[in-house]
Amino acid sequence: MFRAGRTRDGTLALTRAGLPPGTQILSASRHGSDRWARSAKVVAKLPDGTVRPYFLRGSAGESGKQMMRGEYESLLAIWNVVPTFCPRPIGWGAFKSKPNTYYNLSVFHERVSSPPDPGAFATMLARLHTRSKSPDGRFGFPVATFFGEVLNERVGADSWEECFTAAIRHLLALDEEINGADEALVELREELIARVIPRLLRPLVKIKPALIHGDLCLSNAGIGDSDSVEGSGNVMVWRPAAMYAHNEFELGMWRAVVNGFDRRFLRAYLKQVPISEPKSDFEDRNALYALRHVIACSIRYPGSAKYRLAIADEMRALVRRFSPGPDKALPLPGVDEEETLVDEVDGDGATVLVGTGTVAPPPPLNKAAKSEKVGNRAKSKSIVGGKLVKRL
Repeated sequence: MFRAGRTRDGTLALTRAGLPPGTQILSASRHGSDRWARSAKVVAKLPDGTVRPYFLRGSAGESGKQMMRGEYESLLAIWNVVPTFCPRPIGWGAFKSKPNTYYNLSVFHERVSSPPDPGAFATMLARLHTRSKSPDGRFGFPVATFFGEVLNERVGADSWEECFTAAIRHLLALDEEINGADEALVELREELIARVIPRLLRPLVKIKPALIHGDLCLSNAGIGDSDSVEGSGNVMVWRPAAMYAHNEFELGMWRAVVNGFDRRFLRAYLKQVPISEPKSDFEDRNALYALRHVIACSIRYPGSAKYRLAIADEMRALVRRFSPGPDKALPLPGVDEEETLVDEVDGDGATVLVGTGTVAPPPPLNKAAKSEKVGNRAKSKSIVGGKLVKRL
């Protein structure tokens, strides 16, 4: 992104992003780049002589513009509620010498380890969920964000059911655009939207929009350390795709074994934030919310038959469970009905309900499955909104 002797545009970017005029770049090096954006650690000298590290991310094209703005707005929303829980955002914009290339600037924090203490991490996450307030009282987010490289469209809805339905429709449509139409998936989608979503989300009449990180896998959370004095050594999160949602939506991603957050984190969180009523629906809501992660994986890895099979399996399990009608439910396959929710008592005698279900990672493709790949796009390409991300 930056090279020695080519710091002028970077200096202008830092200044326009909100740092004082006269700020000078001392060094810049790549740091943690991914498939859809490039990242750099930039050490800058402020006009008063203070030397500070910053984190600069960049991506090109309209999708890059949305991504950089979405990440900045997400960081800003989280930082305004719990300032030490994420890097302080500085600003976002377009590079002067590359008008079609955009950046997002924040204070630099090195992720030195995974969250070692479920309790400490759950405390910070609970603060974010319970202290936040949607600016207009609606569910959604004012700008588009990105779940990895997968576009989350800008959504604003008065009910959580409406917001979640719009999000699932968008993801399934994007998966169909990239991987091709599948008649069975279309039928399951309509059953899910017509029967399952209303049954599970419409009873949530008492919930209020909570600010969630939106992409809370273990690689986006940890202990932050930095040359900066701001928040050094704190439990922190990075690369959010924020949304005002049902707080339990955040936990859906943890259902996947490969996510990294095990049941210790779920228990710790539920000791601080009670399960929403009706509590008996928690396990089913969690399975419904986990669909987002599976669909996103199918979008990220075009042609992977195992993820499309996983989407169908998860939707089919939910549809079958509620096929007898909205007031009667069949047990989830492989889950003992009596073990769906487990009562546990903490040291203070408070009872918490913990879901026990887990979704195993899809099995590896065999030779036959590999030959059935949908589409011809290479896995190394990033897909955003049905189009390839234009790299720097």
